[in-house]
Amino acid sequence: EEFLDRAAIGDISTRIRLDDAGTTDAYLTLGAGTRAVSPAVDTAVAVDPDESYRGVPGAEILERRLGHVPSGIAYLATGAATLINELSSFGAEVGMLGGALVDAGIARAVVANSDAAEGFVSTDPPPDGAYSRAAATMLMDSDGIVPDGSVGRSLLADDPDSPFGVRLDHSRVLEEFDQ
Repeated sequence: EEFLDRAAIGDISTRIRLDDAGTTDAYLTLGAGTRAVSPAVDTAVAVDPDESYRGVPGAEILERRLGHVPSGIAYLATGAATLINELSSFGAEVGMLGGALVDAGIARAVVANSDAAEGFVSTDPPPDGAYSRAAATMLMDSDGIVPDGSVGRSLLADDPDSPFGVRLDHSRVLEEFDQ
């Protein structure tokens, strides 16, 4: 709580295209080191290892897409993000920062969640379009994996005084950070 009370808030410009770019575009750009664009489908969908997406366990999705189930947070649109960036005029290499950190022996973790919450109970999975977990894309490797941390809804707490009635659960965030 003390850390969060004194923490600073940063802001970056996400105008990396002619139109306003989204948060996922910005995080992908930071992770690629050059302008990057996000795919139109599953744009900001990252899941913790024990979560499901559209009723399908994350492990099953990873097995189908990668042929194995790595541990850690998975950005589910990695293949689409890689393809769209290979075809773009920017030529961003999705996951470059994460790969460079792996090569340098530096551990990676992300603790973040900004899912939309209006209209559904915070312990339920968000409906399609409500996932906002793009922070994982900055530190993921080329397979879309960040080995540690959490992006799940367990990081959120009900708070009627916060926008949409939820906020990050400070004790849970610090717990994940300590791990």
